[in-house]
Amino acid sequence: MSSFTESGLVKKLSELNPSQQSIQTLSLWLIHHRKHHSIIVKTWLKELHRVSSSKKLTFMYLANDVIQNSKKKGPEFGKEYENVLLKAFKLIAGSGPEEKTIHSLNRILNIWGERGVYDEPRIKEYSAALNQREKSPAATATAATPSKKNGEEKREKRKQEGGDSNGHGHKKKSKSSSSSSSSSATA
Repeated sequence: MSSFTESGLVKKLSELNPSQQSIQTLSLWLIHHRKHHSIIVKTWLKELHRVSSSKKLTFMYLANDVIQNSKKKGPEFGKEYENVLLKAFKLIAGSGPEEKTIHSLNRILNIWGERGVYDEPRIKEYSAALNQREKSPAATATAATPSKKNGEEKREKRKQEGGDSNGHGHKKKSKSSSSSSSSSATA
């Protein structure tokens, strides 16, 4: 793996695309360089401000992957992201996101609630920030309300939608989907 520099990180973030492979590859690189977690998260937030509305979702998928898969190595990323996620959700809500984006982000929040990634009050705070747009019936219907009892139903729905267990709504680009399993699943 290449050495860490802030300019190298900015370049990697600019090259990030919504494929699961791209997200997981960069996530692994970030986790490998976790001693720079503070610079990584600050740079991630700075670049989140610069990217298009459509790429903001990809940045959130990256944060989700890093947060969930770095837990085994230590709490650094979870704590560091916790400090900036409220700003990130407010930024995304203010950028006029599509309903599909809001739905995908609410799904990530639900997963975080089910898995105890962040506590319920924090997730409700993130959800309120994300859903702080004009309250349309569709926006209200997709609001995140983490609940363990309906977690099974949500996981089944994600499977039917083709998403993976980390809340990524995109599919692998591999042609043989039955022979490989996602390495990003963190149950």
